[in-house]
Amino acid sequence: MKELLLVCAVGAVLAFGFFVVKRLDAYLEKNRGKEEEATVSRLFVAFENPMILEALVPVFERFSKEYPSCEIRLLCGSAQEINDKINENKVDLGLVQEEHIFDEESVSYLRLSLEKEALFCDNVGLPIQPLSEARVSTVVMWKRESKKNYIQSFVDLLSGLPVKE
Repeated sequence: MKELLLVCAVGAVLAFGFFVVKRLDAYLEKNRGKEEEATVSRLFVAFENPMILEALVPVFERFSKEYPSCEIRLLCGSAQEINDKINENKVDLGLVQEEHIFDEESVSYLRLSLEKEALFCDNVGLPIQPLSEARVSTVVMWKRESKKNYIQSFVDLLSGLPVKE
């Protein structure tokens, strides 16, 4: 009689374990791609003049705190290259000099006045100092119908930059 109770108890435990494993498999299958989607978020920011990067460090830090799963990629190129890549959806935001504004209906703009600051070059181990201390009139451009919700948040942070006179 004891053996029969033991066999029934072991069978019940095995049946319960089978049920739990089936439910766990279904849950894992359902949520398999969600972790990958969360880590794939990237913001591509292209600069025509990398000397203004130091002025944007507070914006990058704040953005990283608000969107910790979003990776920021910095790119450098000419204004025309940046404009082309924005239209091809390969760059999310472009910072170009004001005289390089392209009149296109699909691109939004925000004007900024930033100071050129020293840029540290890791390969050489030396800072690169700008020759002039003048301010640079910079335009931030992005595609209007972009589906990335964090682009507007980044632009909002940029528009809140303190203006140094």
